[in-house]
Amino acid sequence: MISMDSNESSPENHQEVKEIEKDIYCERSEDPTVQHKTPSPWDLLYWVIFQPTKGMNQVAAFKPVAMGFTVYFFVQLFSAIINWRFFVDQLAGNFDLPFSVSQAVGIPILIFGIFLGLIFLMVYAAVTNFIAELLGGQGNGVTLLTTLLFAGLPGLFGGMASIIAVFLDIGLMEGVLLFLVFIWRLYLQVLAVRESHKISNLKAFLVIITPYIILVGGVLGLLIVIFGTLAPMLTM
Repeated sequence: MISMDSNESSPENHQEVKEIEKDIYCERSEDPTVQHKTPSPWDLLYWVIFQPTKGMNQVAAFKPVAMGFTVYFFVQLFSAIINWRFFVDQLAGNFDLPFSVSQAVGIPILIFGIFLGLIFLMVYAAVTNFIAELLGGQGNGVTLLTTLLFAGLPGLFGGMASIIAVFLDIGLMEGVLLFLVFIWRLYLQVLAVRESHKISNLKAFLVIITPYIILVGGVLGLLIVIFGTLAPMLTM
């Protein structure tokens, strides 16, 4: 009996236990790019911008929801500050308001717009999460929302597009820069869905565009119904 106890605590048995634990750990971490130590916020931001595949993989793995909301509000506020003068001038010109009044009115409008955009993003995340699950996705809404919040990072550069265009004095530059930012953001959104739900790039792209297709189809269908209802009345 003593020899059996000594065998159970032998170095060989300890080594076997370690190997088993290592195998279990490896099974839980099939993706070699996922770190098991929580990355710093600066690492996540750097990866999302410069190594987007790794960045979205890490965001999906650790789900830093609070940081995702921080990124969203920072990007929106930065864009609002950058374009504040243009927004106020447009508000004053369109509604024939004094500049001081436009400034006072513009602040609550911008704040309302920022929170409205967040509500839209949350609804969009819920819809895309449902579509992704229909296509065989394995993620959840919280993970997808977090990755989509980080996918808005290119908005920082979109806010600077007008300034760069004015500085370089090139009329088409702003449009080109905004188009590039749009493509960049679309790419990050596809990665966000792919890494959150572990599906292919094609399926992730379909998940991203399907809500817009449904929205456009719904609006067109509604217009057809309205026109079909009013047309007989107009011809009488």
